[in-house]
Amino acid sequence: MMIQFRTLLVLAVTPIILIAQSPMPKIGSPAPRIAIAEFVTGDSTSTTTFKKKNVVLEFWATWCAPCIGAIPHLNELSDKFADRNVAFVSISAEDRPVVSKFLKNHVMKSYVVLDSLRATHKAYGIEGIPQTFLIDSKGVLRWHGNPTTLTEEALSAFLETDVISLKPSRSIFSIPTDDQNSLIFLSVTPSERVSNPAGSMLSRQHGDTTEILLRGGTVTGFVSRLLGIPETRITTEGEMPDFPIDLTIRSSWGLSDSLLRVRALESISDVFRMARTIETQKRTGWVLSVSNSNLLTPSSARKGSSSTMFSKSGWIGNNVSPGVLVTAMESSFKQLFFDETGLTTRHDFEVPIGDIDSLRTSLQTRYGLTIIKAERSVEITHLRVSKRSE
Repeated sequence: MMIQFRTLLVLAVTPIILIAQSPMPKIGSPAPRIAIAEFVTGDSTSTTTFKKKNVVLEFWATWCAPCIGAIPHLNELSDKFADRNVAFVSISAEDRPVVSKFLKNHVMKSYVVLDSLRATHKAYGIEGIPQTFLIDSKGVLRWHGNPTTLTEEALSAFLETDVISLKPSRSIFSIPTDDQNSLIFLSVTPSERVSNPAGSMLSRQHGDTTEILLRGGTVTGFVSRLLGIPETRITTEGEMPDFPIDLTIRSSWGLSDSLLRVRALESISDVFRMARTIETQKRTGWVLSVSNSNLLTPSSARKGSSSTMFSKSGWIGNNVSPGVLVTAMESSFKQLFFDETGLTTRHDFEVPIGDIDSLRTSLQTRYGLTIIKAERSVEITHLRVSKRSE
């Protein structure tokens, strides 16, 4: 089934004053100056460090799970090209104490630098992270895109032939800018991205702006994300849409994240003629509880910002509750998990998803959490899609 649709709703606009964002520079044009407020790691002689070098410039943040997930890949590239004319630069607009604390638990082999005035972010038109730029030794911008798509083969070929084979792309996660000042903005469109069924989701706040972005997933996957439940707790009936979608919903009038999720669910249900019912059943699963609360430290991320992602090594959740951790583990292992920690605090988690034993060890030793098998009552959500003629 293929449905062509475009749902777009914009309600009353209120003027707000924000610093204007420059457009992203074009490929083949001189790269904007990299204005560095401070070096956190590496040589602080900024006038000579990158002179006549090819530069891989990475825009990132400690609260951004996709950024954290890309660190191992960039570290590998940094190692493999250590003796080549390439400088890897990771630039953040955060404060030094936040970045320094993050680096105590995460190895980054690039130059880690700060853009406290956001001058470089504005010059490069950054509306989403992670975002990587490749600048040649003459200072010309040659490519931009997601850091994980910059492969060793592509970078090596570029250094040898001066030709980059990768197509430019933008980050799928946006940061509110001066043109995003609608009281309510909603967009549901077919997606051009190829992703896993759950797609990607970002939920964050920026001042009075609350924003939820869903990218490249199925309708069932997004219902799962919006409800905060794994697809193991969802059953379907009828002909579900078989193509990926993008959904953006944003409020600059102080609406809560939970209310925006309700509005997004209503929109998806309306577009696809979908009804939702809930049934309680007895099921066996893994119960998460606290065994050593001293190991659980609160997240240092900014209030209102959170992100999650699956990487090659496991799952990363920044500024999330144990309930979000449970949901991610259930999605990964396709088994039921139950949160009985009783915690409402938010934390940063990095856990393996290869097998239950590795997960159990990591939870116990790093976070003071345990999981045991037990039977619990669980709510199963049923989605029924009506035919367009009904």
